[in-house]
Amino acid sequence: MDRREFLKTAAIAGIVFSIPASLDILTDTCEAAAKSDLIIATGSNPATITRAAIDALGGMKKFISKGDIVVIKPNIGWDRLPEQAANTNPEVVATLVRMCLESGAKKVKVFDRPVNDPRRCYVQSGIHQAATAAGAEMNYVDERRFRETKINGLVLKTWPLYEDILSADKVINVPIAKHHSLSKLTMSMKNWMGVMGGSRSHIHQRIDEYLVDLSIAIRPTLTVLDAVRILVRNGPQGGNPADVKKLDTVVAGTDQVAINSYGATLFGMKGSDLGYIKMADQRGLGTMDLSKIRIRKITANPMKRLRLVSQGLFLMLFIFLFLQTESKGLDELGYPVRLFPDFYPLILITTLFAAHTAAVAFYLSLVMIPKGILRLGLPSRDIA
Repeated sequence: MDRREFLKTAAIAGIVFSIPASLDILTDTCEAAAKSDLIIATGSNPATITRAAIDALGGMKKFISKGDIVVIKPNIGWDRLPEQAANTNPEVVATLVRMCLESGAKKVKVFDRPVNDPRRCYVQSGIHQAATAAGAEMNYVDERRFRETKINGLVLKTWPLYEDILSADKVINVPIAKHHSLSKLTMSMKNWMGVMGGSRSHIHQRIDEYLVDLSIAIRPTLTVLDAVRILVRNGPQGGNPADVKKLDTVVAGTDQVAINSYGATLFGMKGSDLGYIKMADQRGLGTMDLSKIRIRKITANPMKRLRLVSQGLFLMLFIFLFLQTESKGLDELGYPVRLFPDFYPLILITTLFAAHTAAVAFYLSLVMIPKGILRLGLPSRDIA
């Protein structure tokens, strides 16, 4: 094979191998250009789908500015493991913490006022370990930091709310979607009960009206609904794995009413089936009718980034070979460059795809398979 034929072979192989990456980039660019109100991200990795959902909304820098004090409010109400779907998924919380810090946040606080023992809830949920490892400040709620706050709602006039959420520059609400014995479902609007002081049992007497008043008083910058696992029965505490359904989904947006309305569909319901969502829609807090908002569904593939990297490396190799042959000529090139001219085009292309497949398999063996094994034998997170 002479130099001209070799360059032709390399060019053909490079173009063929780069087609999938080019199509991915073109598709992502076109979809990003269309603004969406609600992002529904699905995939096997909670961190990946969380990041993909926020990126599809425009990226975390759209919501968080340099120097911001950010509060991330998950549900950590129960002494339950992540697999029991009573609390927000810890990987979702940790990913949001990282994204806020990457966007320049000065500090990220994560907290909740649990129903069960806070020490056990923080640890058993996995959120304390995950959030602090990601860089968050995570403390137990201090009862002295509740401040009587004017709500001026229809039924809720004043109530003690937690100082940290009132003074934060930005607030991200991160509830889990689950069944609730009283309100039918608990998602973003009911998650605000975790920043309320006093006797919250009083709220349950007129829960729909109280939740709407509370949601008008606390306006999140961003809402991320965790539906990696949902609790379909015996909520809000759960405990039986048979009551858990794995959806591998995250829903993100700025309209907490729309997110609640979409969340209801995950349980075979409509937003109008929930009294507090209907009231919130009627009072202008958000949009319940999903036909009136722009919803974009995406599938986040953790292999995609690896594929793009490997394709990029091979394209760099071809550029290197091209420059070398142009400057020196084939006869002057040493091993392994002289190895390539001995391959016919079809064999060369097949070899490249085989190498790519091997790279993906290697990634699976190192990351995904051990991770699955660890999940199967997950030990209880006991407090020292």
